[in-house]
Amino acid sequence: MNNTTRDLTHGNIFRHLIVFGLPILLTNFLQSFYSVVDMLVVGRFVGSIGLAAVSNGSMIAFVINSICIGVTMGGTVAVAQCKGAGDTQGQKETIGTLRR
Repeated sequence: MNNTTRDLTHGNIFRHLIVFGLPILLTNFLQSFYSVVDMLVVGRFVGSIGLAAVSNGSMIAFVINSICIGVTMGGTVAVAQCKGAGDTQGQKETIGTLRR
């Protein structure tokens, strides 16, 4: 594993934000594309009832995905606060809590 660090406090802020957020943006595009293709296939071969089911399932998957991303982002904030304070034990406990 490559342990390179990136300092987001120096340099071009816009570039850092783009590089940092690009993987999340691409993931959302792929998920949306998958949902559209799924709806096209089900709508063509199953009909309107199947299309409604796929649409509802996609919304549920989106909500679950958003909750997971939110918990993960909150966890990284908590770990970063412990790291900034020099609290190694708090860092380990926070990471341990997030892993469960």
